[in-house]
Amino acid sequence: LIYELNFAKVLTTLAGNPVLWESLAIGAFVFGMGLGSWSFAVRPPQSAIKRFISVELCLTFIGGLGVHLLYAGHILYRIYLYPTADIVGNWLVSPLDQFGLTSLLLSLAVGFLSGQELPLLLQLLKERQERLLPSYYLGTLGGTLVLWQTIVLGFDPLIVGLLCGSVNLFVCFFLLKSYYPKSYYRHLAVLPIAFGLLAASLAFSDELTYLQIKNYYYNKHEFSYSTESGLKPSPPSHPHELRKLMDKSPDVIRHKSAYQNIDIVPSYTKMRQRRDGTFSLYLNGRFQMHSKSQKEYHEGLGLVPLSYQESDPREVLVLGAGDGLLVKQLLRVSEIEKIVVVELD
Repeated sequence: LIYELNFAKVLTTLAGNPVLWESLAIGAFVFGMGLGSWSFAVRPPQSAIKRFISVELCLTFIGGLGVHLLYAGHILYRIYLYPTADIVGNWLVSPLDQFGLTSLLLSLAVGFLSGQELPLLLQLLKERQERLLPSYYLGTLGGTLVLWQTIVLGFDPLIVGLLCGSVNLFVCFFLLKSYYPKSYYRHLAVLPIAFGLLAASLAFSDELTYLQIKNYYYNKHEFSYSTESGLKPSPPSHPHELRKLMDKSPDVIRHKSAYQNIDIVPSYTKMRQRRDGTFSLYLNGRFQMHSKSQKEYHEGLGLVPLSYQESDPREVLVLGAGDGLLVKQLLRVSEIEKIVVVELD
């Protein structure tokens, strides 16, 4: 369940529309659980313990490295699919929806493996079945609370996935030692390889996050115009050129809260390769405002509604607008005595 909720959180950050993608991700997970249980009933394993170890090992890699795959897929989507949106349009499935629907395969795979876990445990622990189901559902609640706490503490989803993958790998280690003590050392060679892969992924996590952020904000289809050459297009940089883009583009300032990613993105164009001192504010990758044009926007948002009031307001309630720029415009009105801002984050 932690894998699934972790995938859903990352997918909504990358694709937007939390209600849609969280619902689809959970639906894919539950559907996968049904498929896993059905496959177990149709083709029961000859050895339940071998199947269980295989399931845990698969969960180690798919669940532990799933967020890495989501980030890598999003990088490729921005390079190859996103620029075609303006050309082919959204006549069938938009490029963003193609990325999101493909990403649901991870939720489906984790659900399929999870759907086999419970029947396998019921078969392995026949004498303790009356305790198994309560423990299983209490574990579901515990997993949800653990994931929420990791979000509150600001853990990166990449790290959460790798930590859970390590737990699945430890289960494989324990089961091999408990059920196959004689051939334990013969199978043990797989575990260091798996641990090494998880450790390498952990070391690469920061760079992958950094690459995904810069690719999202700076690797775009750009155009320039001059009287000599006319309109000149600049397509997105390809994967082998991303290192150069990362080195030349300015750093994005990201703050992670319990609710969202808050990004301050300095203005930069690949073609000119220079900054103009302005920046944009993004919440979960969605544009909020640009520092150069925010004054006109917030001025109209705050002062125009006040001009339609029959009498000068003394107290104003602002819902959201935690950046304070709307309040800055309202403070210009001398008749206002009190401003209350209610902000989620």
